[in-house]
Amino acid sequence: MKFSIRTKLVVLILFILCLAVGLISYQNLTFFHKDKETYVYDLISQVIDVQGKELDKRLQSLRQLMEIYAEFAKYRLSVTERERFLKKYRDFYFIGTLRLGKNVLRDDLVIVERTRLKSVGWTPNEIKSNPRILKMARETRQFNALNVTVKDSSPLVALFVRTSPTRLVLGLLPQSRILDVSETKRVYDAYVTDTNGNIIMHADGMKLLTRENLGNRPMVTAWMKNPTLPLTREYTIDASNILAAYTSIQNESLGMFVEVSKEQAFVAAKRLIKSSSIWTAAVFLFSVLFGLLFAYTLTRPLKVLANLTRRVAKGDFSAQAEVKANDEIGELIGSFNRMSQELDIRDKKLEETHQQLVQSEKMSAFGQMSAGIAHEVKNPLAGILGYAQLSKRKMADDSPAVKYLDIIEKETRRCKDIIENLMKFARQEESVFERFPINQAVRDAIALVDHQITLSGIKIVQELAADEEMPEIIGSANQLQQVLMNLMINAQHAIEGKGAVTVRTTNSGQQQAIIEVADTGKGIKPEHVKKIFEPFFTTKPAGKGTGLGLAVSYGIIKDHKGDIEVTSKVGQGTTFKIFLPVADSSEAPKVTK
Repeated sequence: MKFSIRTKLVVLILFILCLAVGLISYQNLTFFHKDKETYVYDLISQVIDVQGKELDKRLQSLRQLMEIYAEFAKYRLSVTERERFLKKYRDFYFIGTLRLGKNVLRDDLVIVERTRLKSVGWTPNEIKSNPRILKMARETRQFNALNVTVKDSSPLVALFVRTSPTRLVLGLLPQSRILDVSETKRVYDAYVTDTNGNIIMHADGMKLLTRENLGNRPMVTAWMKNPTLPLTREYTIDASNILAAYTSIQNESLGMFVEVSKEQAFVAAKRLIKSSSIWTAAVFLFSVLFGLLFAYTLTRPLKVLANLTRRVAKGDFSAQAEVKANDEIGELIGSFNRMSQELDIRDKKLEETHQQLVQSEKMSAFGQMSAGIAHEVKNPLAGILGYAQLSKRKMADDSPAVKYLDIIEKETRRCKDIIENLMKFARQEESVFERFPINQAVRDAIALVDHQITLSGIKIVQELAADEEMPEIIGSANQLQQVLMNLMINAQHAIEGKGAVTVRTTNSGQQQAIIEVADTGKGIKPEHVKKIFEPFFTTKPAGKGTGLGLAVSYGIIKDHKGDIEVTSKVGQGTTFKIFLPVADSSEAPKVTK
């Protein structure tokens, strides 16, 4: 199967783009995931550290208040001082200094917010006689806390502060006054347990009501084994991956824990990955379109060049491509255009050279033929002419045969002229070549025909270069004059009515002298231009030309190692250009004198 360059380029570009985008995306997502894991672990560590310090600070503040309360109970104060002092304890639903009895806590000094206490399901007597509270009061050495929630709507915490071996301060206050988990619940779970794993504070009211023990949770177990070493770890509970951390508070009597679902922790990362995937797909699609456009832009000029190359192969050297690209392809197109132009120029020159070779072959063949004909016919014609003249002398002037002899003499002379032209064309007559100034030869030729052409109402215009500018040439001045006279007479015949014949000489500067003969005549038809140098071809009416003048001129110019060209437009005139090598050039003929 054949694949175009465009297809290969598209496939290559898409492969590179897919590979690059895939590797970059994979690397970025891998780095992001690792960075996100590190970030989440650091965040949990920071959260537990901040939350633990805040909780410890809050508990320490409450503990100090309760110790102050114990000191306050020892003094008798006025009513005003008492009320002002008790304003500091409005967060407590119940606070009192108590002495341990057998099955009850005895009052020493108790302050009760009865309405608020009742709203959370307790009375002062129930508090002092509750077995769990009595047990915790006996076990407390310095400080402790207990979950005493009995209503889901109002989580309640009991704080115990030992002030002497037989006395302690007991305070009941809402969980929200110690640790507000309502805000943290949205992102992570924060809870507190004692050293046995019993829940003290938690965002889930049902766990508080059921007094759930969390000692079997991996993080709680780890804290119970080593409460002095803060730890962050990942584990699975109920098929859910959990990230958790802990810290100890109040001299390791309580442990605070923070848990967050791994899925919830990485939800932002998943959104970013999804967003990145969409952007990656968009970039990939854009890259595909760009790749197609790039491949089309890159290969279209090559396809055009391929088509133009086929045209050039068939010989159409006029094929040209538009240069729009400003790169190597543009340079290639420019090189192709220059090559095509040069091939076109060389093809035209080759065609002209071929025509000249054909013409030369024709002339050579005709020259050989005419030389033989002239040799065989010239002497008999001289005899016929002599006998006709002799016969006419012996006859009376009024003899009827005289007019017939005149016709014979006239036609014989005409045949003789044709034979002489054939002899000149066949170059049977030897010419002497010498150096001579070209302008002088042109002036001499003009002087010979000036009178004849001027009488016909035609003006001869001379545009000769300065004599010092025109170099000498090597050749026969007489033969060159014959060529120029022939061209000027032909120009006279081509002009109908008034007109002008312009003779011009110039130095081309390229070791060539140029002679131009231009007329304002009727011109030559394009189909006749290629034939005018052929022997016996003429555009003149019958009887007014032999068709040998231009053929003889062509042969003379070739003998001078020169060339002759003709350009003509019907109705505008004709111009003959003669190119002759200068005397000092390597192409000039040799001097034979």
